[in-house]
Amino acid sequence: MVARAKSGSPPIKIMKKSEIQSSSNFVEETAFGENLQIGCFDDTFKKFFAYSGSDVISFNVDSGERIRVYRHKSSIVIGVYFQDNFLLSFTNSPQYLLWNVDTGDQIASINIQLPSDQLTLWTYNFDAKYFILSQSIENKKKSQVKTTTSSVNENQESSLFEILQLNTTQNSSQKLKVSTRLVAQLENTPPSKAHLAVYSGFFVKCEKRIIKICAFGDDDEEENEDENLANGTNDDEEMEEGLKESSNSAIKLPKRREYHIDAKFDVVAQNLVEFKEVVIAGDSLYAVLNIGRVYCWTNFTTRGLSTFNLAHFTLSGYEPTICVSDIGTSFIGFGNAQLYKYNLTASSGVGRWISHEHLLLESPTRSLLLCNDFTKMAVLLRDNTLCFISTAQMQLISRAEVLHVLCLPEQYNNENYRFSITNDPALENELLFVANARLGHIQWIDPLCWQTTCILDIAEENGPPPQDTFNMPKFQWLNTYLVCLSMQMLVSCESSRDNPEKTLIKFWRRSKSKSLANASFKLENCVELLDKHIKFLRSTFNEFTNIPSSSNANEMELSVNNEEFIFVYSTGLIDIYKRDPSRRSSHWSVDLKRRESNWQRYLITSCSKVRQRLFATIQILNDSTFIVLRNVDEMKITRVIDNLVDAKQVEWSHSPSILIVLCASGLVAFNCKKENQLNPLWIIKQPNFVDLGSSRSFTFTHNGQEVYLLNPEDGTKSNFMEEIRFSQPQKRIIALQKYSKDKRICNNIYFCGINDQVNF
Repeated sequence: MVARAKSGSPPIKIMKKSEIQSSSNFVEETAFGENLQIGCFDDTFKKFFAYSGSDVISFNVDSGERIRVYRHKSSIVIGVYFQDNFLLSFTNSPQYLLWNVDTGDQIASINIQLPSDQLTLWTYNFDAKYFILSQSIENKKKSQVKTTTSSVNENQESSLFEILQLNTTQNSSQKLKVSTRLVAQLENTPPSKAHLAVYSGFFVKCEKRIIKICAFGDDDEEENEDENLANGTNDDEEMEEGLKESSNSAIKLPKRREYHIDAKFDVVAQNLVEFKEVVIAGDSLYAVLNIGRVYCWTNFTTRGLSTFNLAHFTLSGYEPTICVSDIGTSFIGFGNAQLYKYNLTASSGVGRWISHEHLLLESPTRSLLLCNDFTKMAVLLRDNTLCFISTAQMQLISRAEVLHVLCLPEQYNNENYRFSITNDPALENELLFVANARLGHIQWIDPLCWQTTCILDIAEENGPPPQDTFNMPKFQWLNTYLVCLSMQMLVSCESSRDNPEKTLIKFWRRSKSKSLANASFKLENCVELLDKHIKFLRSTFNEFTNIPSSSNANEMELSVNNEEFIFVYSTGLIDIYKRDPSRRSSHWSVDLKRRESNWQRYLITSCSKVRQRLFATIQILNDSTFIVLRNVDEMKITRVIDNLVDAKQVEWSHSPSILIVLCASGLVAFNCKKENQLNPLWIIKQPNFVDLGSSRSFTFTHNGQEVYLLNPEDGTKSNFMEEIRFSQPQKRIIALQKYSKDKRICNNIYFCGINDQVNF
């Protein structure tokens, strides 16, 4: 989330989305597009629509530019389609909405009638007919889930409904609701939308090692191979007679409607081998196995799931995802980030596949979608990258403007393998913050439009990480878990999958450009540490006052050569890295004269920034807490504060010499310029503060939701701004600021937060 406040504004008011346009004093905006889902192309194939959470986002296919965002208030979007020149979106309310694509205006919002105990999950369409898969859920839980995101309980039964009398004309706004017809009930809910494919009068589903064809109206758990199945007659009472007659037309299905895999595969855990996706293209059925195998049954509506009309191939040992044109051209994305184009030709036999072209992407493919004439394809990757591909030559058309995400297995999604959001002090004129991108990369994010503006490959040796059952546990990777940015340097700490205590430190020199678009990073040195995990990393560059002028080359060079970095290990040891002029200017090494062992064998739980060559740490053992102030030049302890209980964090304020300590009972400030003054400068008794932050212009604290700007001289709130309140608790909050030409004046302050679910 990001909150923006203008200096000189009246008291802050938290606004609803409907109020955002009516005031300019405060805006809270939740990041959108963090978890994109494949949507649809328009009729010209020049626009593409993807959805995420409560938003639908349109993109220019040729340039990748983001065009418009279609808001759906608090409802979650579960499907997007383009029909009759309108954008058609379905939500879990359940509703369907019509949009004017060019203006972004909502034309109609129509309720869909479903039983009250049903929670909508996904939508399907075939031949202009729309279906909703819903899951039975307790009423007391339904209201909670609807406002967040749909969670699938595979052990819960689900139902497939056909939406009746769906209208996509201008007159749609006159309708208040549309009815539905129950066409099938499933004993278990599919794990994902891709596990089910809907056709005319029947559907196909995959479950573990089984593929099944089920007619509408039949229990999907019952199989009777001695009779042909017909469409069910479970009609809605509100249906018109004409619709009844058309829906009851007999659908003849083959006898062989089920396929089991009994074979053994070259994997250790045979029970993990299962089907992950089914696709119907024309009269062919495709199914993918998570070991990398693709199955195809031709003429399956008449011949069924027989071995005589079955072909399969295994291109790689990585989990595939597939989309197929009506003429049988298959596009398959694998977990090793390879995208292949295959063709099943009649002359070469049903079991012979001929490889055409392939494309190497940055991340494994999550889902694919072809446009109606099959000339263009949308490719959504695991790191939330959205690409548009020309299918004729398998060439990249564009990459969409999106927000990248880091996908880590649950057991690695912690501070040992990733870092939280942080500031970049070098970007004075750009509102950007730094976060993890895909494995081995970091990114700069624009919080005003929620998109990635720049990506830096830190690891440099990572292959595309496979996101599947069998290869991810064996894949060796590095990821950045700590980063420190200054005006002229970037220092990163990486850990490997199999050894989080092993750290790889990299020193990157930044170019002199202050614009990120023209910036570059040069790797100067790399240091490997065995059995050492870095807990805090600080630059000796004083970002409160030291702002080298980009026009003065000597001043900038002096700043670079004098800069040092403080490394605080999880064991309590402290090292200082500096340039080694005796070898070469780009070589960094530990200053052995200033290496400090664990002071009194106490652990360090917090470390401040460096100001006037001083930095403070909180050191704790059992119930004893000490605030230790050190001089960087000699690593000499200049002051110890031992009269605080349960200190959590220490940080310099923007006022000179004032150090603020966050304790369990509140905030305490000290004036460190006066060496003999041991009494606090001021105390705020409020026990719910969780973090401190400061910059050149202001100091703030927060309790996870409420943010307060402080006057460091007396501990009072700043006069120009009252508290800001995030609508949801945040794990970490940072502040971005935009300066006027006079560097002393900060026009706007932006507070950006990240929660426990790693959502911005």
